[in-house]
This record gives sequence, C-alpha cells and structure tokens, in this order.
Amino acid sequence: MLEVEIHQITVGRDGGSERCLILRPKDHEDRRVCPIIIGANEAAAIVAPSSEANPSRPMTHDLLLNSINELGGTVQYVYIRGLNKSTFFADVSIRVGEEVMVLDARPSDSIALAVRARAPIYMAEEVMEQVDSDIQGRRTAEEQARHTARDKRYEEAATPVTPEQREKLSAFSEFMESLTMDDDGDEAARA
Repeated sequence: MLEVEIHQITVGRDGGSERCLILRPKDHEDRRVCPIIIGANEAAAIVAPSSEANPSRPMTHDLLLNSINELGGTVQYVYIRGLNKSTFFADVSIRVGEEVMVLDARPSDSIALAVRARAPIYMAEEVMEQVDSDIQGRRTAEEQARHTARDKRYEEAATPVTPEQREKLSAFSEFMESLTMDDDGDEAARA
C-alpha cells in the first residue's frame, strides 16, 4: 500500500461540473500523480472541512462520521484498491472495538470521510502504476502528434531551391571560403 495525499482539486476541462482530484504519494520524492474525475459536490465535500464556512447542520459526510463515532467506531484508513477503465474502487476500514469492518465506497466519498476523520489515505501500488503508465502513454502520444504536426509545417513551408537560388548560394559559399581572419581579428581577403 502506498500512502497518498490530496495534492489539489482542479476544475475540469469543460469548466462545468467536473473536477479533478489529484492525489500524489505522501513521499514527495515520488513524482507520480493520480487524477480522479469527481463531481463539483464531491469536491466541495472534500474541501469543506478545511474551509472557513461552518454549516449550521451536519453535511452527509459529517453525519456519517458522527454515526461511526457514536456507535463506538473509528475510521482507520481509506484504501483505493482498484481501477477498471476509468472507475476507481475504494474501501473504508472502520474499527469497532476488536472488530474491523471494510466498507466498499466511492473514492470521493471515502476521501471526504478520511479528511474529516484525519485518517490516512492509501492506494494500491498497482493502481498508481496503471495510472502513471496511462499518463506517460498519453504524454508520449501527444508529443509524437506535436512532432508530426511540426514536421508537417516545416515540409509545407519548405520550397524547392530553384537553379537561380542554387547559383546565388554557390557564389555566397565561395565568397565565405575566401575570407580569413588576420592576427588582429579583422577580416581580410586571402591573397
């Protein structure tokens, strides 16, 4: 298990209701990231505990944590255990006395609960590797597309050299070869 933390939450590309929750390993030497697309409400639930706004009534995740605590339980950790296509799967580990219960949950709900409970968030190494591989593959494809587009622009911009241009270039090359530098660094024609 790899311990991760919330790096940031960004607005989706469409500017609409999608947000991107970006997780990264808690070990900052590990530069990998894991973006998870979530809704605006889920993003608000994750950031709510750190905001200055204090709702007058408990929100859903507050209610869930209060219920767990009132029943004698504690949230031990959240574990993002799987990824299938673009859907992530997570578990919430709850301890009640000597018993440990593992509940299936969406990562966004699990993380919102973990933030409130100050519980660690873990991710399966395989999930991080899969996401990192997908990101690297996408970057490589994007770079290849950029290089192909650039090469195409160069090809389109290039025009064949006419015989007249070739003759002018030949005369210029001969002139350049005839130049030399004297000891003072001044140009002088060869004798």
